[in-house]
Amino acid sequence: MGQKRGSLSLSVNAIVVLVLAVIIMSFAITFIQKYLREAEVGISAQFPELEVPVNAENPIGIGNNFLIKAGEERKLTLNVYNNKGSAVTTTQRNVLFDCGTGISVPKTTDVEPKTIESSQTEKVRVVIEGAQNMPNNKICKITVGSIEQSFFLVTK
Repeated sequence: MGQKRGSLSLSVNAIVVLVLAVIIMSFAITFIQKYLREAEVGISAQFPELEVPVNAENPIGIGNNFLIKAGEERKLTLNVYNNKGSAVTTTQRNVLFDCGTGISVPKTTDVEPKTIESSQTEKVRVVIEGAQNMPNNKICKITVGSIEQSFFLVTK
């Protein structure tokens, strides 16, 4: 009849270890979330969004005047509205500038690949580089896939 019960100190030790583990885990999660938020803000700051509304008549949010200097590299986020009847995919090869035959134009050096469904708007990150000898105040056209819009190219 002299059976000993299990030690209560072991149970208390286990509870203390569990509480400490939960506290350390919550600090770790908070720490990770903080740095992920900072990284997300850093990426969006690198590609500022042009606040130009888009619709069927103005499907690419580049605005009426687009300023870029020769040799300058601009990272930006364009709003693109698909006013076509089928999906459009963005790639570096199909985001193009056209200011007329034989005229130096900006070129896209990097484009975030996206598929834009019909009647939908997507934010597309692009890197645009200004060419040498670009004209100032020239009416140009930007094409994203089969979506087009005209704008004034300003270089000074």
